Amino acid sequence: MRAHVAVVLSVFLVAGCSGGDGSVEDSPSATASTTAAESTATGEPAPSSEETTATEEPAPTEPPASVRLDLTDDVMLGPDELEPVGESRGSTDQAETWFLSSACSVPAAPEAVAVQTVSQGLYESTDPVGLQTVAVFPDAETASAVADRVRAAMDACVETPPGDSGSYSVEDVAVGTQGRGLANNYAELGDQGAGSYAAVTRRGNAVTIVAMLSGEESVGNARDAVTSGLTTAFDKLCSYDSAGC
Repeated sequence: MRAHVAVVLSVFLVAGCSGGDGSVEDSPSATASTTAAESTATGEPAPSSEETTATEEPAPTEPPASVRLDLTDDVMLGPDELEPVGESRGSTDQAETWFLSSACSVPAAPEAVAVQTVSQGLYESTDPVGLQTVAVFPDAETASAVADRVRAAMDACVETPPGDSGSYSVEDVAVGTQGRGLANNYAELGDQGAGSYAAVTRRGNAVTIVAMLSGEESVGNARDAVTSGLTTAFDKLCSYDSAGC
């Protein structure tokens, strides 16, 4: 009987020693439970032990290049650049019509934010008159639409010549963007016949028309003078080009 009691006592003593002070050591699951409980109690997520990776903000983009909207005398053909050289010169910013020949024209574009027309020569004489118009628009898209309008007016003169003004023909001009020329033969056909010539082109948000009208100049000579003037005019409009000068 004593031996049996001793065995039972030994069992209880061993059980008591294994329990120690009755506390439970921390474990990963216990820690997670505690953290979750803290989050629920405060209503805010518990801080993470891992460092937060900073979000990189996109690099600022460059603002679009500004569009030139003013019109100054230095971008117009000078007295020695517009034929006929040496003739009396006039200028206006109120022209309501852009002449493509003495009888063919196109209404001035109301979309223009600035416009100027210069002339050299006298309409009363038999000598030719040189004309240049420069019109500046809010953007290149508007300028392109206006240049197309001028080209369409040239085509209309060919299809339906106005009055008894002779015959007309159009041709592409390899100057700038949308270059087009209109020849007007008064009577005799061909470059040797008397007549006039006008051409249009665009650079950026600016459109220019150069013409040699009236007089007894041959179409061939008028074409050469206008094409030369148009080339110079295109170069002088580089400040309206997004690519610059």
